[in-house]
Amino acid sequence: MKTWYGCTAVTVLFYIVVLACGENIILSSKLQNSLWVSEIVVIALFAPIPSKQRPKYNQHRKNMIKARGIAGVLIIGAVSLGVKSYNNYIVWIWLLQIINRRDKRL
Repeated sequence: MKTWYGCTAVTVLFYIVVLACGENIILSSKLQNSLWVSEIVVIALFAPIPSKQRPKYNQHRKNMIKARGIAGVLIIGAVSLGVKSYNNYIVWIWLLQIINRRDKRL
């Protein structure tokens, strides 16, 4: 039960931060576009990041993982461009998820 409370608290906190950042820190279109491009480049160059918990992947599997990651970033970007009224919130959710993923790999 402790895990459930912890996950719930972190999820609620995550979206509170998204709302606060989405309202108070507006990211320019240029910055958003450079973030999208940089994330795609990072995925293309470094995914999947090796780990003791992961098996060794063959090249085909690595390419599939990269393709899924890039597709995910492109989908988020398309939604962000299509939904202008919530654009900043979508970008902040994406950024905080990136930070969360990076943190778990350390």
